[in-house]
Amino acid sequence: MLLCCLKITFFDVVISHNKVEAIPSLASLESLVKLSAAHNQLRVFPDLSANTTLRELRLNDNKISTIPDYIQRMPSLEILDLGNNRITNWSDVKSLSGCFHLMNLNLKGNKICDMDDFKEKVIKIVFGFIECLC
Repeated sequence: MLLCCLKITFFDVVISHNKVEAIPSLASLESLVKLSAAHNQLRVFPDLSANTTLRELRLNDNKISTIPDYIQRMPSLEILDLGNNRITNWSDVKSLSGCFHLMNLNLKGNKICDMDDFKEKVIKIVFGFIECLC
């Protein structure tokens, strides 16, 4: 058997608790469904817009301060865990307005959760949203 012709498919990738500071492009993982990169040192939300099958993204307990616009190009994303990061302002979450399939969002432990009417405002931002853990 020729190993050079073997295609490896990953559905779930877990790199939590590894002091990771950045995630490189994972575009070659075309079947990626879940990525867990919790409890690391990430400061930048990774660009996973090429991973169109990604349904679950766990980036909790990092140092992320904003959610970029390219999250809107993640059409399958249903679960997003950004708990215990550094999200503080409404402008940091405005890009969630294009995440129509999002069913579960965790922002607990971010300073933005301390703002008045937080839950109601997030529900207005994320149309079609089911559950928010704050």
